[in-house]
Amino acid sequence: MKVSVVSRKLIKPCKPTPSDLCTYKISLIDEVNPSMHVTRIFFYESDQVADDKYIASLEESLSQVLPLFYPLAGRYNKEEHYVNCNDEGAAFLITETTFLKAWANAATNGGLVIRPDFDLASYFPSENKPSLPFGQLSRGRNTSILSRRFVFDKNAIHKLRERVSPEWRSERPPSRVQVVSAVLTQAILRADRVKHGQSRASIIRQAINVRERIIPPVSKYSCGTWVCTSFLESDPNESYGLECNLATMVSKMREANIECIKDCARILSDREFGRWLLVDCELEAGQRLHSTDNKVIWISDLSKFEDFELDFGFGKPIWATVTDMPIEDFIVLMNTKHNDGIEAWVYMHESDMPYLDQDEELRMLTTQRGYAI
Repeated sequence: MKVSVVSRKLIKPCKPTPSDLCTYKISLIDEVNPSMHVTRIFFYESDQVADDKYIASLEESLSQVLPLFYPLAGRYNKEEHYVNCNDEGAAFLITETTFLKAWANAATNGGLVIRPDFDLASYFPSENKPSLPFGQLSRGRNTSILSRRFVFDKNAIHKLRERVSPEWRSERPPSRVQVVSAVLTQAILRADRVKHGQSRASIIRQAINVRERIIPPVSKYSCGTWVCTSFLESDPNESYGLECNLATMVSKMREANIECIKDCARILSDREFGRWLLVDCELEAGQRLHSTDNKVIWISDLSKFEDFELDFGFGKPIWATVTDMPIEDFIVLMNTKHNDGIEAWVYMHESDMPYLDQDEELRMLTTQRGYAI
């Protein structure tokens, strides 16, 4: 799909940023985490979207909401790790949207006024550290990374839950995200084994939002990288066992998440521990990941974002998706329109993707397959 830019302009905040907020120093956590953009695209049914009055409404509402998101109208100084909140303006393209829910509320004059917090740096001040590498991350478009879209409808998810249910009678059944994450991870491990002729040691990394898991919790609208990562590390024999048994894979991945979530409660009450969990642990893991021959699989769950509720004045989207990502062995999970399925995007190196394409289980479970935009 080719996207043409109809117009491009800078939208300035409707009122100036106060002088005491003109410099926003990012947090230690933000500066050590890899720099990357996760772009989402929303498709609307109405042909009125391009109408001048709707464009004017979007521009005006963007101007109104920018004072709340004041760093987004500034410019980042990557050498000094701070945002110069100079109100230069946020880029507005007819085909692109950003920081969505608050903007949608402003555009329709309705709903809860969302007030973001930019307080992460007050808990973990900047130390001017370099950022970590992120797998095979490329700053530009990495043409060696291919993508595939897999849609798991409610029937497929029911089948997956049925397969693991005998071992989960005394516990809460696994969620949609858990079973889909597990079956996709198995498929990637299978593809890797077929390609190399044997199983390799593996590390499964799952990103966890810690905002509401901290005691006391921080605002759900607190900006910054309030994320920790669970790790499931396996030797070659264990990797093969996980690949062959879905219930075991779901259980082990859930256990890794539970252990990580347990630690989240102490992030702010024990600041040294919080720094270790959110910063030092990631630094140590990054060094380890890049010094071994493990198969590293990354999982990011976006299914709780209310993408299909974003009404900018011309109705709700009929589809929401992501663009291609410059990272290999990366899984992104999103909700389906009716909240009963999972749309998954898998990113792999071009030499690995043919093995995933041939995976019979994914062919049987998924209803739609495609490519990233």
